Amino acid sequence: LDEFSLKLSFTTNFSVKSICWNARSDILAVILKQEDGSSQLQLWNRSNSHWYLKCEWQYKEDILCVKFHTEHSYRLFVTFDEEIREYICCWDVGSYLAEDSFTAYTINGKSLNISTFHEELVPSFVSKFVFDHCVRSVSFNGSVSVVYLSDGGFMFFSRKSRKENDNISTKLNSISQAQKETITWDSDIKGIDIQTLRHIVIVKIKESHLYIIAAAPCNWLVEIKICLVKYQATILNRIMMENSILRIINWSDCPTGALIELEDGEFLDYSDTGIFPSSIERLLEPCHWIAGFFHMPVTNPQHNNVPRTRLIVGLSLQSNLYCCDRLLADSVSSFLLSTAHQFLYFVKSQSNSQLRGMSLMTLYNFNPFSETEENDIEDHGFCDVDQGARLVAILPGSPVTIVQTPYGNFERIHPRSLVIPFVISKIELGQYTTAVSTMRHYKIDLNFLLDINPLHFLQGGVVQFLEEIRQVDILNFFIWNLQNIDVTTSRYKVPSWFKRTRGIDEMNALDIETKVNSVCLRLRELFIQAEGRGSTLGGTTVKEGYYLQPILSTFARESPPNLENALHWIRESAMKEVNVGSKRAPLFSERTQISIQYLAFLTDYEQLFNTSLGMYDYELARAVVQNSQMDSELYIPLLKRLEELPEFLGKFEVDIDLKRFESALSNLHKSVINKENTVYIKPSEIKNFGNSFIRCLELVEEHKLHCLGLQLYKHNREEQSQIMESLGRRLLHEGKAKAALSVFLSVRPPNIDRAKQVARKCGDWRRFFSLSSKFSSETSGASNAQLAHEIASEIISGKSGASRRNALIDASRILLDYGSDIVGAIDLLTSAEAWKEARRIATQNNRDDLVEGVVDAAVSYASTLLVDFEERQSTFENSSLRYVEVLKIHKQARKESISQKGEIPAEASETTSQMITTTGSIRSSGNVTLVASVSNATSAGNQSIISLELDKFKYKSKINSRWKNNRKGQESVKVKPGSDEELESLVVALEVACVKPDLTSIINDTMLFLSQTGHIDQSRQLFDSYETLRVAIESCQTKRTKEAALEKFEIERKMRREGIDKTIITLECEAKVDALRCKELSVVLHELFSFL
Repeated sequence: LDEFSLKLSFTTNFSVKSICWNARSDILAVILKQEDGSSQLQLWNRSNSHWYLKCEWQYKEDILCVKFHTEHSYRLFVTFDEEIREYICCWDVGSYLAEDSFTAYTINGKSLNISTFHEELVPSFVSKFVFDHCVRSVSFNGSVSVVYLSDGGFMFFSRKSRKENDNISTKLNSISQAQKETITWDSDIKGIDIQTLRHIVIVKIKESHLYIIAAAPCNWLVEIKICLVKYQATILNRIMMENSILRIINWSDCPTGALIELEDGEFLDYSDTGIFPSSIERLLEPCHWIAGFFHMPVTNPQHNNVPRTRLIVGLSLQSNLYCCDRLLADSVSSFLLSTAHQFLYFVKSQSNSQLRGMSLMTLYNFNPFSETEENDIEDHGFCDVDQGARLVAILPGSPVTIVQTPYGNFERIHPRSLVIPFVISKIELGQYTTAVSTMRHYKIDLNFLLDINPLHFLQGGVVQFLEEIRQVDILNFFIWNLQNIDVTTSRYKVPSWFKRTRGIDEMNALDIETKVNSVCLRLRELFIQAEGRGSTLGGTTVKEGYYLQPILSTFARESPPNLENALHWIRESAMKEVNVGSKRAPLFSERTQISIQYLAFLTDYEQLFNTSLGMYDYELARAVVQNSQMDSELYIPLLKRLEELPEFLGKFEVDIDLKRFESALSNLHKSVINKENTVYIKPSEIKNFGNSFIRCLELVEEHKLHCLGLQLYKHNREEQSQIMESLGRRLLHEGKAKAALSVFLSVRPPNIDRAKQVARKCGDWRRFFSLSSKFSSETSGASNAQLAHEIASEIISGKSGASRRNALIDASRILLDYGSDIVGAIDLLTSAEAWKEARRIATQNNRDDLVEGVVDAAVSYASTLLVDFEERQSTFENSSLRYVEVLKIHKQARKESISQKGEIPAEASETTSQMITTTGSIRSSGNVTLVASVSNATSAGNQSIISLELDKFKYKSKINSRWKNNRKGQESVKVKPGSDEELESLVVALEVACVKPDLTSIINDTMLFLSQTGHIDQSRQLFDSYETLRVAIESCQTKRTKEAALEKFEIERKMRREGIDKTIITLECEAKVDALRCKELSVVLHELFSFL
């Protein structure tokens, strides 16, 4: 087929010897042989249904064979009789960038094709330069270009200056008419084969001379000077490099100097003063495509100590993209650095090829030892492109990237990551017209105008904004899209270094919660001032009423909508336009009706009517009804009736309808104070009819307005007392008995009976008996004793909210003081382990039998504690051993779950459960039984089993036997070994086995009491048993924590040795278990038993 035909550029003396494709089938190597034995090697590329000759070499000897590498598609081997040469093909993008257009240069044998792109126009005009020999490469420096030909010659051409308003045809003609001159070589070429130069770079343009450097075979770096007057090239110097030159490039942001990369990856800086080792660290592998910035501005003061001041990005033959010592992406086909946009863009070729971008400032500020926002080097979004597409250009004056498809066509792409910086630059320059049009075109939230620098916008930017944006529709659109969010931290995330470089203090930024209201207020001020003076601050003439809709928009957009002030403004504006002799009411003028109609369009009709009604402006409400889609037959009679009612009574009804109950109560109170006449008003015509104190009290109770009611009637003692009584009943109904008690006692005169009822209900027995001043004189002793026992029982049941022990002590005090029940009081004190107080009361009343009973109870309690301490010690030791095993199982399960990126199971897996031995299962079963019984007792009063059940054992044997039966039933509870339930039960067991501080205080008092009542041996035995328990728990905890610390140290050392960077797993319960200890006994006991 003709479209696939290849027209070779050779004379009749040459014949095709062989051809060879590379692995990607995008390069075709053709060997041409001449009759005299010389040969040529041509590399062809097919694109856009055309064949392009990209490179041509001529050799005096015959080429035996040409072969591409099977894996590396761009590595070519050429075999001769005595040597094998290796070539690496590097395809570069040649283009000249303008502000909003670019010119692409395409090499095609002896022709240099030129295509200019502008806006969305696909170029239909293509100009070209034709040379005598094939083009090897093109070098650019501004508007100056140097073409290197296959015979070693140079061609120089420069673009003519053009005006910005030139059309496309004019621009193309300027290219074809560009100055083009042939460069000849000086006779002294210093032994350099001028046909083998590569990587030709223009390093400086000075006066009428062009300075070039290039790489030559045998590790030579050649310095060339081209005289633009004589158009003659001279080799100034040749420098032997330590290694072969891999690449030479110009700096992206500096027209002078160059960066040299050697094959071993070392970088060298070339400048006028010489060649020096670069401060840039090497890339992870040698890269044939590199680009760099000579100077990056420091944006983070913390990074001033970073030794590098430059930024290098490279692409290797393995398609890996690097920045310094970091791999940015793999499978990359091409990349470009944009100086204007400060962005790196690259095409990532995967199953779906994508155009991705990264901020250069983020790459530069990267700190591997920090976890701040600056280390986020993720790409900023992506755009899908055709498979095999290449990045060609990024326009400096527009947010546009040019991508060449595999078919050769060019496409314009507008990445969001380029559009955002472009909009920011226009905002900073005050070019709001361009910024707004760009944002609307690319559907960017207009909040970005404000959020990028809120204080600057409100202080001065908004003035320039109003000068440039004159369209009312755009102003309304901007106002109505305001939101109390910062889009620079959510939808369009702006890094912190960006704001820091612009002096934006985030601590003093605009409060996000009041952002909309602040902007609306500022805009409204400027709108009203402009209409008042007839011009804006910049001098632009403003007609009266020009900003009518934007002003109303600012009222309606506030949060909540400021409709009341909007209606006030409409009324004031209407009153200013009153014409003498006009029969039309001010609120029904044309401008006023337009204002109300627009405001009704922005808000809900019902809401706007309720607002006007809430202003008690019935005429304005009527205007709202007539200028909105509301049923006038329904609302006009309502307004008419409200106008006929007394002033405060009418306001009261409005407030009731709008559910403004506090305002309704105030107006009803004013109606009562002013004694408004309601005789002529039919009860059926008004809701909540009546204007008396009784009606006020009903409103207070119905809507809980007691605070306002007390303020309104603070000078009326009788009415205030009734409101206080109502408040007390309300608090009592809400379960706030103590607050209700204070309210009832604050009433003048106080309601004693009601206060006594409340005091008893809330368990305040002291207040109850203090209010019963005539308790003993007006009632019999039997009744007093019965009441005292009832209240004591209520206190014991927990009505007072005190702890179990304090409740028992309080109950004993009630029986002793008000029930004259000495036996009962001592019995309760004994149950509370208050031995000294019980003995004191028994001795005071000469009851030796009760004294002996108290002592016997203390001895019995001590005996039970001895058994309890043994059980606690055994429980803690066994549970601690099992706790270590279960903890390892759970950590292993957590580790496996994290490695599989799954959720942590509710209990250990079956495989993990099988790891538990039979002995461990038996021990676990015993521990669970003890935990269940101990925790059950703990929930009753945070005491041990023995301390909780001692008094019941002595006085209530039936309850004790029932407790034993419950304990037997709990032993049958089975917990799955290794599960979360077992771990939780072990933690509870360890906590319960440790003596709580409050129980330690009771034990301490018990020992002192026994030692003072002749039972020093029992006290000493109890002391030794407690110390044994405390030391055993302390020793067990110390041993376990040391072993855990040693194990953690070994794991960390192993991880460091193997280079693993992972966090050691720690369960939530470990810190709580490690802190378990028993409190030491008092110093008095230690001193006492140090002698005994």
